[in-house]
Amino acid sequence: MARLVVFLLFLTHFPHGVAMEGPVLRQVLDTARGRAWTLAPDGVHVHSLPERRKIAHLKLPGWIVAGELYGCTPDLALNEWGDAVVTSDIVPVVWKVHAGSFAVSRHELVLDRDTDREVGFAAIAWSPRHRTFLAVSFHHGTLWRIDPLLRRAQKVALSSPLPGACQLALRGTKLCVYTPQEWTVHLAPDLRSAHAARKACVD
Repeated sequence: MARLVVFLLFLTHFPHGVAMEGPVLRQVLDTARGRAWTLAPDGVHVHSLPERRKIAHLKLPGWIVAGELYGCTPDLALNEWGDAVVTSDIVPVVWKVHAGSFAVSRHELVLDRDTDREVGFAAIAWSPRHRTFLAVSFHHGTLWRIDPLLRRAQKVALSSPLPGACQLALRGTKLCVYTPQEWTVHLAPDLRSAHAARKACVD
């Protein structure tokens, strides 16, 4: 169902039939810059919305993906400058695609000492309020903050784990996390802790 919604959104912006061939893992629309970023098994595809054409296809060196058979697919998020960050769903590594040059860089994240090294991120989102990335692990149900320079991932202490998390969305000061159920997460101002409640995430 999620892939169908993404496909329909894509066709809304590409009414003349410019669309992805093959599976789509994630898609993010950057309406401010007129771009559609699509994460696929063969890398990242970037389309120009005004021109209705593909402007880049970028490979992700060393990208490791377990895939939906083992949980959720990796994710793609844009920061406030339009740069894309792609996760792995199985290892603590992210890839950045520069919005201007489309240069790709790989970043191994340093984790907290007491954490499991076998952690990947099934969902990621940029928080303009905190100027950092927030990410979740499907298998561990943990929430993480990743600094904007993509050097370090720090675990956010949760009141309850979020197992099966596959999608994030920010609504004001709340973080909406979608597992088979919907969670509302209230973040502490310093992002060191958060309270998670199993309820609809509404404004």
